[in-house]
Amino acid sequence: MGKLDLNLDAYRLIADLLHRLRTSVRERLRELAGEAWEERIPEDLRLFLAQRRLREQGVSWFRTDSCDLLDYASFSDLAEILAANPTLLEQVDWLPTSGREAMLRVRFLELDTVFQRVAYARPISELEMELLAGLGERIRKSFEGASRTPTPPAPAKAQEAKPAEAPAVERKTPPTPAPPPAAPETRAAPASSQGLSKEALLRALETGDTKKIMAALYQEVVRTADAIFKEGKAPACPVWETVRESAWYEKNFRPLSLAPLSHFFDIVEDTKELARSASREEILEAVRNRGFAQTLLQLKELFQPYLGAAA
Repeated sequence: MGKLDLNLDAYRLIADLLHRLRTSVRERLRELAGEAWEERIPEDLRLFLAQRRLREQGVSWFRTDSCDLLDYASFSDLAEILAANPTLLEQVDWLPTSGREAMLRVRFLELDTVFQRVAYARPISELEMELLAGLGERIRKSFEGASRTPTPPAPAKAQEAKPAEAPAVERKTPPTPAPPPAAPETRAAPASSQGLSKEALLRALETGDTKKIMAALYQEVVRTADAIFKEGKAPACPVWETVRESAWYEKNFRPLSLAPLSHFFDIVEDTKELARSASREEILEAVRNRGFAQTLLQLKELFQPYLGAAA
């Protein structure tokens, strides 16, 4: 089979992960809303998934009535559901608390990129296989751990025989998982340059402070991608507008392989035009067709040396 050998392993991993993730999200939504759990899916996404199901029913000879909306959700769709439900979002505690929604969307879009390559029988690389295995393991641990959390009735019963003070102390234990996200926050520290002033950026460009420039660009890319995913709109990009006109950019375009940056912001400009007449779902479909996910993967690798764990 040659180049496609890795795809078989990738399919097993990605199908198992997607199934587990859908199951965990479905269970948690049921805990929150009972039989009306589908209403916890954002309305525009709910309609989009329903349309996807109807399209399949229109061309398929096989009945799909037994499939609910989550059975039609991709990783990116699941990221939107997690982002819309804070109690579910908290479970993804391996992401920094600052900008967690944006990072979640980027990471899940990376998974969708590998998913699409497998689905269309395009060969995947060992790097993508490592991404799938590593990211998949983190997600599995987050949601498997969480599914065990809501079942502490046994400890509660055991403590009923003890003095009344014991249960009070024990009940305070479940919320303690909230503090751990403070640790990832320190990993996100290098990215704090999102507050870099224009003067500071101009100084960095003048002195050739590549690390500071790349940190500022990283923050703008994450913020911009998040706005596109969340609102279907592209915000202003002042850092990019300043950097692209600079001598630093011209000098480092080839040595630092900055082409993915240029491609990313080209897509952003097209999104601004499209946003005047298209819906959010149409915009997301358009950016996917432009290889947005693949570009974000390339940018992740581009920024990694300058931001370490934060990227």
